[in-house]
Amino acid sequence: MEHGPLVLVALARAFRQRAAWLAAALVTALLALTAALPYLGGFAGLIEHRYEPGALVANLDETFRADNRVALDALSTSARAVLSVLALVAMLVGAFCAGGWLTLFHDRLSGNVLARFLGGGARFFGRFVRVWLLTLCLLALCGWLVYGDAWVVLVKEGLVGIRDNEEFVSERSAVTLTWVQDGLYALLFGLVLSWADYTRTKLALLDGSSAFWAGLESLALVVAHPVRTLGPLLALIVVEAAGLWLCARVQLPLERSLDADAGVGSVLALAGVGFVALAWRTLVRGARYAATAETSRELVPPLPIPDPWSAASRPGA
Repeated sequence: MEHGPLVLVALARAFRQRAAWLAAALVTALLALTAALPYLGGFAGLIEHRYEPGALVANLDETFRADNRVALDALSTSARAVLSVLALVAMLVGAFCAGGWLTLFHDRLSGNVLARFLGGGARFFGRFVRVWLLTLCLLALCGWLVYGDAWVVLVKEGLVGIRDNEEFVSERSAVTLTWVQDGLYALLFGLVLSWADYTRTKLALLDGSSAFWAGLESLALVVAHPVRTLGPLLALIVVEAAGLWLCARVQLPLERSLDADAGVGSVLALAGVGFVALAWRTLVRGARYAATAETSRELVPPLPIPDPWSAASRPGA
């Protein structure tokens, strides 16, 4: 199947699972709201009875930040602890949702979408958490290669002949090398996440148990078929970015219209646009799994055992 049609088919398949992407987006929104609560309570205490109502709607000026720097530093410190926990929860939720998405795209059943989504998330959660841990290890390795001693020894000292950016003859050369460094890490980051998607897809497709072996086989699959495996995922990144750009175009005028006289409607409109953006990202995330599931079914040879997703393999069959 060509990339264009595959991307459209994947988006359509994900969109039809409305209960799944709406529920996942709602959970993400609740996590974001929880992350905002420490700031909401902290700022409410800082501005209460001290500033004219509406004076700080547009921005927190330098005077405010200087007068409250100690309280703001304490608020940031306490909020970082909450954000760390919520980031961990969000990644585990992502592992759970991956099992739900892949179950919806593999089981070929009809019926309650949310029940199948939750059941699939629970079924594969342990295996997908192991894939998540492998992904973190690979990302740490990429960070060391691009931003650690390996970059200094191999690139700066080995290829360029300098150790610090201050040794460059021109500022432009230093900036260019920094752009190359950041671009390389972004590329490696995307490749690792794509590899993780195919690893989860292979585990689900063949009902495997070893995240390590599935990862090695998925790496071989991507290397053998880079265009067929990565092309649809790259196209979906562009589609996701386009949707988020449209949301930003709607959001900016709403933000500029906020003033002391803005009512609840303006706040709800901003919240609505934010939720649409979250829902769009969640929908495209599901489409990525629809694309990897379709590509894997075409490229991964079936094992000489009964299909784990066939009717005969279902419980009670």
